[in-house]
Amino acid sequence: MTEPPDPTSVWSPLPSAAPAPQTIPEPLRRPRRSRTVTILDIVGAVLGWIALIAAAGMAVFYSFFFVMITDSCFGPTVCDEDRVGDGMFIVWGGALLALVTTMVGTVVCAAKGRLVFYWPLIGLAIAIVGFHFGVTTAESGGPQH
Repeated sequence: MTEPPDPTSVWSPLPSAAPAPQTIPEPLRRPRRSRTVTILDIVGAVLGWIALIAAAGMAVFYSFFFVMITDSCFGPTVCDEDRVGDGMFIVWGGALLALVTTMVGTVVCAAKGRLVFYWPLIGLAIAIVGFHFGVTTAESGGPQH
Protein backbone atom coordinates (compact mmCIF):
# COMPACT_ATOMS: atom_id res chain seq x y z
CA MET A 1 0.00 0.00 0.00
CA THR A 2 0.92 3.56 -0.39
CA GLU A 3 1.52 5.82 2.48
CA PRO A 4 -0.51 8.97 2.75
CA PRO A 5 1.39 12.13 1.80
CA ASP A 6 3.09 14.02 4.56
CA PRO A 7 1.03 17.18 5.30
CA THR A 8 4.17 19.12 6.28
CA SER A 9 5.81 18.67 2.88
CA VAL A 10 5.71 21.39 0.26
CA TRP A 11 2.85 21.09 -2.20
CA SER A 12 3.80 20.38 -5.78
CA PRO A 13 1.52 20.02 -8.81
CA LEU A 14 2.98 16.61 -9.58
CA PRO A 15 2.94 14.23 -6.66
CA SER A 16 6.19 12.52 -7.67
CA ALA A 17 8.15 15.71 -8.38
CA ALA A 18 9.86 17.26 -5.43
CA PRO A 19 10.79 20.93 -5.80
CA ALA A 20 14.44 21.39 -6.62
CA PRO A 21 16.28 23.66 -4.26
CA GLN A 22 17.00 26.92 -6.01
CA THR A 23 20.34 28.51 -5.42
CA ILE A 24 20.90 31.96 -6.73
CA PRO A 25 24.58 32.58 -7.41
CA GLU A 26 26.20 35.62 -5.92
CA PRO A 27 26.89 38.27 -8.53
CA LEU A 28 30.53 38.42 -9.51
CA ARG A 29 32.04 41.55 -8.13
CA ARG A 30 35.27 43.08 -9.27
CA PRO A 31 37.67 43.47 -6.37
CA ARG A 32 38.06 47.05 -5.25
CA ARG A 33 41.17 48.78 -6.42
CA SER A 34 43.50 50.26 -3.89
CA ARG A 35 43.64 54.00 -3.45
CA THR A 36 47.18 54.08 -4.88
CA VAL A 37 46.08 52.37 -8.11
CA THR A 38 43.16 54.79 -8.46
CA ILE A 39 45.39 57.83 -7.94
CA LEU A 40 48.00 56.51 -10.40
CA ASP A 41 45.24 55.81 -12.94
CA ILE A 42 43.92 59.37 -12.68
CA VAL A 43 47.41 60.91 -12.82
CA GLY A 44 48.33 58.72 -15.80
CA ALA A 45 45.12 59.61 -17.62
CA VAL A 46 45.59 63.35 -17.05
CA LEU A 47 49.23 63.27 -18.19
CA GLY A 48 48.23 61.17 -21.19
CA TRP A 49 45.49 63.63 -22.11
CA ILE A 50 47.96 66.50 -21.89
CA ALA A 51 50.39 64.63 -24.17
CA LEU A 52 47.58 63.75 -26.60
CA ILE A 53 46.26 67.30 -26.83
CA ALA A 54 49.78 68.66 -27.29
CA ALA A 55 50.67 66.10 -29.98
CA ALA A 56 47.39 66.51 -31.87
CA GLY A 57 47.69 70.30 -31.68
CA MET A 58 51.27 70.24 -32.95
CA ALA A 59 50.30 67.90 -35.79
CA VAL A 60 47.47 70.18 -36.90
CA PHE A 61 49.70 73.26 -36.56
CA TYR A 62 52.48 71.60 -38.56
CA SER A 63 50.01 70.62 -41.29
CA PHE A 64 49.46 74.31 -42.10
CA PHE A 65 53.04 74.36 -43.41
CA PHE A 66 52.30 71.63 -45.97
CA VAL A 67 51.51 74.32 -48.55
CA MET A 68 55.23 75.13 -48.68
CA ILE A 69 55.77 71.79 -50.40
CA THR A 70 54.50 73.43 -53.59
CA ASP A 71 56.79 76.50 -53.39
CA SER A 72 59.08 75.13 -56.10
CA CYS A 73 56.22 74.18 -58.41
CA PHE A 74 56.70 76.55 -61.32
CA GLY A 75 57.84 76.22 -64.90
CA PRO A 76 58.50 72.65 -66.01
CA THR A 77 58.11 71.23 -62.50
CA VAL A 78 54.87 69.30 -62.07
CA CYS A 79 53.04 69.24 -58.73
CA ASP A 80 49.71 67.96 -57.52
CA GLU A 81 48.43 70.64 -55.13
CA ASP A 82 45.26 68.66 -54.40
CA ARG A 83 47.31 65.93 -52.73
CA VAL A 84 48.82 68.51 -50.39
CA GLY A 85 45.32 69.58 -49.34
CA ASP A 86 44.33 65.95 -48.92
CA GLY A 87 47.32 65.43 -46.65
CA MET A 88 46.22 68.34 -44.48
CA PHE A 89 42.73 66.90 -44.16
CA ILE A 90 44.13 63.48 -43.27
CA VAL A 91 46.16 65.00 -40.43
CA TRP A 92 43.13 66.93 -39.17
CA GLY A 93 40.92 63.85 -39.40
CA GLY A 94 43.49 61.73 -37.56
CA ALA A 95 43.75 64.27 -34.75
CA LEU A 96 39.96 64.52 -34.48
CA LEU A 97 39.55 60.74 -34.56
CA ALA A 98 42.19 60.39 -31.84
CA LEU A 99 40.48 62.93 -29.58
CA VAL A 100 36.96 61.53 -30.08
CA THR A 101 38.06 57.91 -29.63
CA THR A 102 39.97 58.77 -26.48
CA MET A 103 37.07 60.79 -25.07
CA VAL A 104 34.52 58.04 -25.65
CA GLY A 105 36.82 55.32 -24.32
CA THR A 106 37.75 57.29 -21.24
CA VAL A 107 34.15 58.17 -20.38
CA VAL A 108 32.84 54.63 -20.92
CA CYS A 109 35.61 53.01 -18.88
CA ALA A 110 35.31 55.58 -16.11
CA ALA A 111 31.55 55.01 -15.94
CA LYS A 112 32.12 51.25 -15.61
CA GLY A 113 34.82 51.72 -12.97
CA ARG A 114 37.66 50.40 -15.13
CA LEU A 115 41.16 51.73 -15.63
CA VAL A 116 41.36 54.65 -18.07
CA PHE A 117 45.06 55.55 -18.28
CA TYR A 118 45.62 53.64 -21.54
CA TRP A 119 43.01 55.50 -23.63
CA PRO A 120 45.18 58.59 -24.18
CA LEU A 121 47.97 56.25 -25.32
CA ILE A 122 45.63 54.70 -27.88
CA GLY A 123 44.62 58.19 -29.02
CA LEU A 124 48.28 59.20 -29.28
CA ALA A 125 48.94 56.21 -31.52
CA ILE A 126 45.97 57.15 -33.73
CA ALA A 127 47.19 60.75 -33.98
CA ILE A 128 50.71 59.63 -34.91
CA VAL A 129 49.45 57.24 -37.59
CA GLY A 130 47.16 59.95 -39.00
CA PHE A 131 50.04 62.41 -39.05
CA HIS A 132 52.28 59.91 -40.83
CA PHE A 133 49.70 59.21 -43.54
CA GLY A 134 48.98 62.92 -43.92
CA VAL A 135 52.65 63.80 -44.36
CA THR A 136 53.14 60.95 -46.83
CA THR A 137 50.13 62.08 -48.87
CA ALA A 138 51.22 65.73 -48.84
CA GLU A 139 54.76 64.86 -49.90
CA SER A 140 53.45 62.86 -52.83
CA GLY A 141 51.93 66.09 -54.16
CA GLY A 142 55.26 67.92 -54.14
CA PRO A 143 57.62 68.43 -57.09
CA GLN A 144 57.86 65.39 -59.35
CA HIS A 145 61.28 65.36 -61.04
